Amino acid sequence: MTVSVKGGRHDTDGTWADVGARGSRNKGTADEAKESAIEAKDAVRGNLREAFRSRWMEWGARIGMVARSIIYLLIAWLAIQVAFGHHREADQNGALRTVARSTAGPELLGLLAAAFGIYALWRLAVTFFGEAGKRDGRTRLEAVIGFFGYGAMCITAISLLVGSGNQNGGSSKQATATTARVMHHTGGQIAIIIVGLVLAGAGVVLAVDGLRRTFLEKLDLSGCSPKMRALVGRTGLVGNVARGVVFILIGGLVVDAGWTYDPQKSRGLDGALKTLAGTTAGPYLLMIVAIGLLAYVLYSLMESRYRITHS
Repeated sequence: MTVSVKGGRHDTDGTWADVGARGSRNKGTADEAKESAIEAKDAVRGNLREAFRSRWMEWGARIGMVARSIIYLLIAWLAIQVAFGHHREADQNGALRTVARSTAGPELLGLLAAAFGIYALWRLAVTFFGEAGKRDGRTRLEAVIGFFGYGAMCITAISLLVGSGNQNGGSSKQATATTARVMHHTGGQIAIIIVGLVLAGAGVVLAVDGLRRTFLEKLDLSGCSPKMRALVGRTGLVGNVARGVVFILIGGLVVDAGWTYDPQKSRGLDGALKTLAGTTAGPYLLMIVAIGLLAYVLYSLMESRYRITHS
């Protein structure tokens, strides 16, 4: 169609055709950009998955489990000393300080820091790709908690290595200080109670998983003898129940601190074990918990061999 305009004639059909052509080209460019972005995202995800499944990540995860076994062995030993009336810091910080005071302290701290760092990265990767064929919310939540927990242990080991670690701190004082800071804020008391309930709930889950032996789902025991399967099952049961009890104790102290508005009652792992030791049958109960943690050490060592480290 042609219309008359001042100064000449104008072909509107051609104009609309040009506009349509430009629109098609713009849409095509946008689609291509979108496809390129998707392809780039898939490529990055694929590369990360390959790294997650690589041999170095697998061995890093297994070495991290061995390092975890060492820490729990030291915690159990410190707990036994507390049960006999000695003043010891029976938690992860105390275990790392015990390593730092040894003859080869700096070298061992460096190895533990590296092991926990790689293990934390592996736990982070699990949050994205899952593990042992599982990608549910619980698996991802456990992986996130593991990432922060072992990342913190890596940082603590590095701090002790470079001499900046708080030599008089410990989980008890740190937990008390953190609880006090949170309580000063609006809603802080409720937040502390919620954190305590979450910790206690995690302990219940650990204990139930131990009793139900669901931890075996993360292991490949296909090539094991019946005796080895039985040993893994029994140590895992006892060890996970013991860890569950510890978490329940810690959570209970945190809830009590929030409920009574007393930060001094929130005392971390060391405080939980010493609170247990202060009861009538405390030393005996603490010995039972320590034995349970020793069982977890054995299980953790076997887990480092049989754990399915990829999805």
